Amino acid sequence: MSSVPRVREILVSHMREYANKGNVVMEGRDIGSAVFPQTPFKFYIDASPEVRVQRRLAEGQRDEIAARDRADSSRAASPLVVAPDAAVIDTSSLTIDGVVDRILQQLIKKGLPVHSQTETARQQRMNPYYWLGYTLSRLLAQVFFRFRILHRERMIQSGPVILAMNHQSFFDPPLAGNASDRAIFFLARRTLLDHWFWGWLLPKLNVIPVDQEGSDRSALKALIRILRAGQATLVFPEGARTLDGNLQPAQPGLGLVIAKTRAPVVPMRIFGAHEAWPRGSKKIRFHPITIVVGHPIFFSEADIAERGKGVYQGLSERVMTEIAKLTIDGNG
Repeated sequence: MSSVPRVREILVSHMREYANKGNVVMEGRDIGSAVFPQTPFKFYIDASPEVRVQRRLAEGQRDEIAARDRADSSRAASPLVVAPDAAVIDTSSLTIDGVVDRILQQLIKKGLPVHSQTETARQQRMNPYYWLGYTLSRLLAQVFFRFRILHRERMIQSGPVILAMNHQSFFDPPLAGNASDRAIFFLARRTLLDHWFWGWLLPKLNVIPVDQEGSDRSALKALIRILRAGQATLVFPEGARTLDGNLQPAQPGLGLVIAKTRAPVVPMRIFGAHEAWPRGSKKIRFHPITIVVGHPIFFSEADIAERGKGVYQGLSERVMTEIAKLTIDGNG
């Protein structure tokens, strides 16, 4: 019925009249292109044909997706088109929370004030061990290292996200975790879990063991599962702690995770941790430590259209370039 011009005219009139009563959120195949073409906030939610078929079957529906798209795109009354100023969101590999997070980030970019969840709700995501470590690490770092985080407001606080930071010291993981208001997952050398105490505690702090020599596919697969579940994880693109305090070349592992999940990346850079506790040293110095949070990086379908180590390396290097731009003075 909605494809009949006269019916469409009446429906559009009613929807516009309803919207005049106040702020509304409307969903439909031509809401942004025909019904409300002047609205500043438009989102075109899409997914691959294969994923859409699977979702329709899961709902007990068996209509032909491709045929339906052709019919909607070619009809005379309000055909299915992407509004020129709409943000296109591919939901093929996203959870519902992930889709919501992408929409919220677009709204933030457009200057709309979006209120994050309350501190209580965030803390509920942390188990007691994680919350204790999160709180103590922040307090101790502030007292002994004058620890601070610049531009914490740039952090993505919901949905899947990769926190990508340079690696200077053993201090890096707990301090990086304080840049987020929710529990995040970490990679750590498998040998750290050999001791009975750390083997008991670290898994409770969301630590995933990884073999230092070579790539550990099980760890990468675990990261991918975590991100697809809408969680956050910390990744060091360099792969290991620096020896001299300088940035190191990126490794392809991060790029592979990006390509498999298309999760956004928040670049971060830590300063002073190498001076406080350099690699190979047993002496800790009370040197100021600062983390600078960069603007989130979002990846398009074109960015991950191809596969292979070269592509993964390129994605990792793109993130490492953004990390290198971050400074304490300029902030990035």
